[in-house]
Amino acid sequence: MKLSLVLLLLAAISTTTALDPASYSPQVTTQPLLGKITASTFSLEQPLCIFDQAQNNDIWLLVAYTSAISSISQPPTTSPYSSFAKNLFYTTLKTKPRNYPCEDTVNSARVLRVGEDTSCVNDLALQDCNGPLPSSGPYSVKFLVQDPTSKAIIQETGWSQPITLQRAKDPSHLDTFPGRRSGGMIVITSILSVLLAILLLCFIAALIYGCRRFCWRKEMVNKDQLASEPYRIKNYNTHHMQVPM
Repeated sequence: MKLSLVLLLLAAISTTTALDPASYSPQVTTQPLLGKITASTFSLEQPLCIFDQAQNNDIWLLVAYTSAISSISQPPTTSPYSSFAKNLFYTTLKTKPRNYPCEDTVNSARVLRVGEDTSCVNDLALQDCNGPLPSSGPYSVKFLVQDPTSKAIIQETGWSQPITLQRAKDPSHLDTFPGRRSGGMIVITSILSVLLAILLLCFIAALIYGCRRFCWRKEMVNKDQLASEPYRIKNYNTHHMQVPM
């Protein structure tokens, strides 16, 4: 009986104790979500029960070009989105460990969408901007644990696998079936179609106008004829009133 209670207690403790962040690596969500990787965003699984829930540290997501990982200082420092082009990395999605709980009470998919905020791109003073990713990458990400007082990075996770975003197709390589027509031919065809539609509308309008004018003229001719005819008085033969000869 005592042994079973101990086992239950250990199981309960294991389900609420955070893992070692160093043993965790972020990854793109495995949920069947539409648009989990686009041309400027990607969706990560939330790091549930990875960080110590009892601490009030700050959790950051570091986003970097995979090719620039080796040049990032150790330990890393936080860097705003506005310096991404210069530093080749930035930090975003600042939050607290309690937002990544061990007990997931949310029924919907828990994901972090990186690059979804377009409103903060031009705000150079904002330290936490989740701005859109400028190219297809590839990118690598990791979580950082920062002491809120000293601003020092005290823990970090491993790097994710390289994440490559979708690429927009070159217009010259678009399939313009039927006929494999070029983009210029499609534009010319569209313009000619519009002009043909305009000519057809003009023809219909002219036809309607001509018919109405013809009917109006015919009506005026009939009125003129009626006005020009003399008023005729019918003669009645009053034979019953004639005097016999």
